Amino acid sequence: MEMAFRVLLSLTQDDASWCQAFLEDELTLPFIMRIIMKSHAQRCSALSNRRVAEVAPQVEDDNDAQILDRLCLALGLLTNLVQISDMAKDLTRNIRKSGLLGCHPCNLDFVLTGLNTACIGKRSCIKACQCSQRISAIDCLVQVYMQQTKGSDIDPGANFLRGHIAVLLGLLMRDNKTNQKVLLAALPGSSNRKKIASLAEQAREFVTFYAELAVRLASAMSAKDRDSEENGGSAPRSDDYEVERMVGDGNGNVAREIVSFLETLSTQQA
Repeated sequence: MEMAFRVLLSLTQDDASWCQAFLEDELTLPFIMRIIMKSHAQRCSALSNRRVAEVAPQVEDDNDAQILDRLCLALGLLTNLVQISDMAKDLTRNIRKSGLLGCHPCNLDFVLTGLNTACIGKRSCIKACQCSQRISAIDCLVQVYMQQTKGSDIDPGANFLRGHIAVLLGLLMRDNKTNQKVLLAALPGSSNRKKIASLAEQAREFVTFYAELAVRLASAMSAKDRDSEENGGSAPRSDDYEVERMVGDGNGNVAREIVSFLETLSTQQA
């Protein structure tokens, strides 16, 4: 699955035709959201086990890194689609109405397999949740965003995820007044100005992360080139190069644009 997501990320990077092709299938966005919510639920479970392990040590889950990787890949793919397509922004808000995504608002730890805890056994919900307690994909993203504990020693991935989702929420709001209204109602904060300013701060931290990552990757590639020259060969175009390209030309630039957008939007709020 991770390999498939990496291929999809590459295909949809700044490519409107590929993004449109994926969005033509009505199950694309619901599937991405299921992976996001399922991975989030698995991370919550793993973090809960770690907290227990502070009192009664347990064996750390070897799948933690894979779960985080899968969550980041799914968020990245959704970011690519939302960045390119206005239709993706509307679909993310309206998935609930189509009956293709289920999420119990009181229990986000429940893995989204198409069944709601209130209706286990209904055949109509085996493929996709049809429950009245469903919430939209946007609301699901907001709740995942809120559950990332800033500066948590027990969850070093929380700051990265919070920043990534902040950028995604900013993309969903840009040039979409309806999404702005929905998100401002869902986000925590005492005023709309503070809600958006908080998003801008988290997105700014994400930009800093990408800048630091780009420097590290560039340094690593330079070292690899030197080694190749010393050995009389040519440096291979590895996965590291692909990551570097995406950092330099993709999400890093998008995040900077979203920071500027959110800062401007914040000043326009009461």
